[in-house]
Amino acid sequence: MIVSLPGTIPEGKVNHTIGYFGDILPTFATLAQTDAPVNIDGMSFKQALLNNETLGQQRTLYWEFHGQSGKQAVRMGKWKAVRLNVHEKGFHDDIELYNLKTDPGETENIASEHKDIVEEMKHIMANEHLYSDNFPFDFELEDQSL
Repeated sequence: MIVSLPGTIPEGKVNHTIGYFGDILPTFATLAQTDAPVNIDGMSFKQALLNNETLGQQRTLYWEFHGQSGKQAVRMGKWKAVRLNVHEKGFHDDIELYNLKTDPGETENIASEHKDIVEEMKHIMANEHLYSDNFPFDFELEDQSL
């Protein structure tokens, strides 16, 4: 993301704050000196912009994608874990792991070298997933019919 607010945000700085699209609304709200809506997941990264502080390095982000055979992903610091083919295979143990600091293109799956991180990511995926009637994974629909 590129941000420009002359006289407010330092020019030419690169900041490595971990965030996602849900952080945009609370950030813009705090910059506009108003309150963000309640009950949203995002957090403001205003201080990262104004003071070039790095926020959220210990922040964990979780996603589910129901297209393309179903996916889960977790971002935690430099690590990103991905579980593919969830519709068909359910919450299986074949999780890919990438070090985004050394491999930002996610080209080298290093899960076999970091089994402890994979286990932690698998635990996060299990804890963060909530069943949804609107967006169930296919295997969950099959489980509901039992």
